[in-house]
Amino acid sequence: SHLIKKIRQGDEEAFEMIYRKYEGLIYYIALSITKNKEDAEEIVQDTFVNMYKSIDTYEEKSKFKQWLMQIARNLSYNKVTRNKEKNKRKQTWETIISKKYYPRILY
Repeated sequence: SHLIKKIRQGDEEAFEMIYRKYEGLIYYIALSITKNKEDAEEIVQDTFVNMYKSIDTYEEKSKFKQWLMQIARNLSYNKVTRNKEKNKRKQTWETIISKKYYPRILY
């Protein structure tokens, strides 16, 4: 595509056009997976940063929209996994602290 070639050449206007065209779709994908507005907004930004960094790996025989959506899905699932792991560690730590320092509380 013409815009992809321009982005590869560092054209900021072409990047802006792609961003405006797909921003809403990427946000919807991220929000539907993460169920969190702040995470979805962060994923939108990260998706376009990743797209820009890896634009040279995009093969034009595949559909750009699908490629971009896959980046967003991958980032979203990674975010959900990291959040689950973080929450698990936090709960474990809170349990350890609670039992050590507040042993009289029944669980």
